[in-house]
Amino acid sequence: MTADQRGFPGVHLCGSLPFGRTREAFHWIHSEFEALVRRVPDETGVRAGFIFTQRPHFTDNPAFEAAEPVPGQLIPLTCARLRHGVTAADVRFERFHYADAAKASFAEFHRAKRDGLFFPGTKFMFPIPSPLTPVAVFVAPDSQGRVLPAYEARLQESISEILALLPHSELAIQWDVPVEVVSWDGMIPNPLETKENLLTSMARLGNWIPEDVELGYHLCYGNSETIQHPSAPDTTGLAEIWRGLRENLHRTIDFVHMSVPMEWHSVDHYRPLAEVEFDPGTDLYLGLVHYQDGAAGARRRAETAARVLDHPFGISTECGMGRYGSEEKFQAAVRALRTLAEEKSQQNLTDSAH
Repeated sequence: MTADQRGFPGVHLCGSLPFGRTREAFHWIHSEFEALVRRVPDETGVRAGFIFTQRPHFTDNPAFEAAEPVPGQLIPLTCARLRHGVTAADVRFERFHYADAAKASFAEFHRAKRDGLFFPGTKFMFPIPSPLTPVAVFVAPDSQGRVLPAYEARLQESISEILALLPHSELAIQWDVPVEVVSWDGMIPNPLETKENLLTSMARLGNWIPEDVELGYHLCYGNSETIQHPSAPDTTGLAEIWRGLRENLHRTIDFVHMSVPMEWHSVDHYRPLAEVEFDPGTDLYLGLVHYQDGAAGARRRAETAARVLDHPFGISTECGMGRYGSEEKFQAAVRALRTLAEEKSQQNLTDSAH
């Protein structure tokens, strides 16, 4: 079965993968999940570190000076603060290199498709952290409001470059919004102060993407290996964000990935999500695979979610797999993901035959 068949949308690979080169990652995806993926990500090498490719734009920027970590910071590390007297209008960022990475990775993707590694309808997915994410992590709270507009403007230029370089019919853009999600659920102080501001910001990013390019969101609680915070009580926050995005975007959302904490084993955890609508053409993926409890734990969470969700859903890990820190953990997650995906694919075939 291929993931192009309706019913089970297959496996979603969120982004970062622990490979040095994109070509290596594409061959691995082909060998492990070829028939189960609709979109292929490219975050390898330095980009597997998520936002850390962007850190020099703050630390090496003459507008900033070093500042000590502050309580409540998502990742406790030395951050940057605007120097005395620097205003929002003074903040400048050098060109980001996302478009260069996208161009190089797409060339590898095109070669892989030509060589038969992926089905003709498979898309190249370029994951990008929201502007708020690096700003909230790398910038001191008292400077974030003055820094964010300049960063967002420069990122929009990068998006325009990507859209000009790559064929829209083969492209998917995924917005990674972990800071927005954990702020929404009150796990960290909200850098934008209100939920309405968070929603407006997330929707604005989606509206940058034209309708002929696939758009997705990675509603993420962060990689539990590197970010420690209390789990959300249930899917209320995810449901509220999803409802707000649908209401505020001027285009469709083609796919959405929602992180699922390992503790969510009760139908009450998923019930809020059952109360929102998903468009028939939207692929929903639940990030319910964790290496710690393998296929058994993921199967239990999937079966529980299926008891209350009417919309079909695919499966994924909680976040990207590039930052587990060990090959053993990575392989454990892969085994669990593949096992559950094969089970759900077979079940979908059985259901379709009746």
